[in-house]
Amino acid sequence: MTENIYAPPLSALEPTEADKIQFPIHLASRWARLGAVIIDGIILGIAGAGIGFLLSLLGSNFNLGSVFEKFFWADVEDETFMLSFLSTALDVAIYLAINTYFLVKSGQTIGKKALGIQVVSRDTHQLLSSGKIIGIRYILTEFLYIVPAIGSLFALVDTLSIFGAEKRCIHDLMAGSIVIKSTSRTHTEK
Repeated sequence: MTENIYAPPLSALEPTEADKIQFPIHLASRWARLGAVIIDGIILGIAGAGIGFLLSLLGSNFNLGSVFEKFFWADVEDETFMLSFLSTALDVAIYLAINTYFLVKSGQTIGKKALGIQVVSRDTHQLLSSGKIIGIRYILTEFLYIVPAIGSLFALVDTLSIFGAEKRCIHDLMAGSIVIKSTSRTHTEK
């Protein structure tokens, strides 16, 4: 039999590692990551202070203090946990309201965008799915930080893990991400 010259060429359907990486990858410096966290923290602090001011103003005008106290913390022992939980939930909501669009679109918060770094998949070097970047990297991590007794230890270990050879925090390991010097790609992980 002769070869059919009109048949499509046979090739592997899965992209190889060489196909996935088409440019040099440079990990973001620890200083750039720290700077981005500081910038995001300042923005979050300003937004949180503004909302806190508005809530306290509303609470004093409508005399809602005693209602909130009875509803949220009837027991003094639960007050610290509930206050921490509500504060973190509000902080995460503000953070995501400010950064969700940027995180999904470019893998960057405002601080990361300002310093030219972005979050990408460790394996494909493409943007993470919105579930991984928001759900695992940010929301899950924030809630782990407030778990009584181990939350502070987790936060410390998460922060100090940046000093490893791969410059990856625990939240990077959980989401399968790395932080690199920014590129102009906009493709997302499938």
